[in-house]
Amino acid sequence: MDRINYTGIHSKTLVYALLAVSPVIFSPPASAGNLDGQDFDNDVKNLMADAVQTVCGKFVANNSADNPVALSDNQTQLFRRCRQMVHSANDLAGNGATADSLDLTKAELGDAMKALADEEVGVQGDWATRSSNQQLTNLQTRLAALHAGSTGLSFNGLNLDAGGQTVALNDRLLSGTGGNAGNVNGKLGVFVTGQIATGERDETALQTGYDLDSIGITAGLDYRVTPQAVVGAAFGWTDTEAEYTDNNGKQDIDGLDLTLYGAYTIDALYFDAAISFGQHDYESQRRVAYAGGEVDTVPIATTAGDLLNGYLAAGYQVAQNQWLVSTYAQLHYTDIDIDAFEEFGGTDQSINMSVAEQNIESLQTVLGTQVEINISASWGVLIPYVKADWHHEFEDESRTTSYQYVYDPFDTTYTLNTDEPDSDYFVVGLGGSAVFAQGQIFIDYATPLALSDVTNHVVSLGCRLEF
Repeated sequence: MDRINYTGIHSKTLVYALLAVSPVIFSPPASAGNLDGQDFDNDVKNLMADAVQTVCGKFVANNSADNPVALSDNQTQLFRRCRQMVHSANDLAGNGATADSLDLTKAELGDAMKALADEEVGVQGDWATRSSNQQLTNLQTRLAALHAGSTGLSFNGLNLDAGGQTVALNDRLLSGTGGNAGNVNGKLGVFVTGQIATGERDETALQTGYDLDSIGITAGLDYRVTPQAVVGAAFGWTDTEAEYTDNNGKQDIDGLDLTLYGAYTIDALYFDAAISFGQHDYESQRRVAYAGGEVDTVPIATTAGDLLNGYLAAGYQVAQNQWLVSTYAQLHYTDIDIDAFEEFGGTDQSINMSVAEQNIESLQTVLGTQVEINISASWGVLIPYVKADWHHEFEDESRTTSYQYVYDPFDTTYTLNTDEPDSDYFVVGLGGSAVFAQGQIFIDYATPLALSDVTNHVVSLGCRLEF
């Protein structure tokens, strides 16, 4: 298979070079067209113009070859679609063939290039990472309770997380000091945590914008081996839907995760560790529409992927009268593989895309502190608090994804890049909880700062019951 990767190259020289290494050897036509000579001031549009020009040039040369490749109906239609784009560019340039021109302005031609490109695939990597972090956040609520010596049946969570960033919320809901906060009478613990996410990401030059809704639930069972050590296992489910801006389609992601975890406490010092294995299923719909309805199709794609998630944490708590100050350091590692896939369906399948296998890695440190005060009352303890985290991402380079037309007989590959992840951002929050003899209720607000292109406000509500 002829797989040719090119990024940022924008010239007819590329067309001739690509033709030269095609499985079918031929000379390029006298006029290869003017599409790759257009500068749309956008990397995605320019790279797509290069790809369309290249594919069209190969079709043209194939017609002149001594032994041309026999084309299927969809391949013939793909040639027609590519030819329309090239002839429209020729019309703008004032030279070359124009018989199939769609009479587009330069802006309209650029919009057509953007519509043809499948940069929406970047959402898969974004939300595979977010989903795994969502399950980790759910687990952290249980670990926080274990640090305080909480046992028995618990219901933590129901976080409202806006904007697509998993925020480490409510790490220390229960301080374990004052009133009726916590007990260590039992060894077996059962917990359920939940998270609801809603928000948006702005469109950028490289990635589409989207609105999102997500829900994650984690349930687990743990055993207190000694008064200081706990081990357990948890099962998680996540469902995420991202709707692209301008009614251009959507992405659905369902995930299942199995997590093994442990916690160890030495006086005011604690250590946590967890490892997760997961399976995600992806389904996408991508609307491709341009030239006033000349093309208006919605191809569909389904695929699956695996994830590995590791977590290490250490924290120290200082109590002074009614005050408790917690400082902590965390290490998050995520490795996600998404299988290659081909789009199918739609009213014009000739322009459907195939996408190569993707790999996403994240290595992130978190340093944070939380300050809380325990106010005793006859019914229990009221615990207001404030907190702040600093997140640093070490895998902060853009990802590159490879594509080609499903019905391209010459298997020409092009690549698109995603935005670079933010290297550093902060999370600040405040909230409070009320602890009773047999349970707890809490409310929390948090938001990230210095996070690019994401609107994010977080409200948490939840309760925990103990028996």
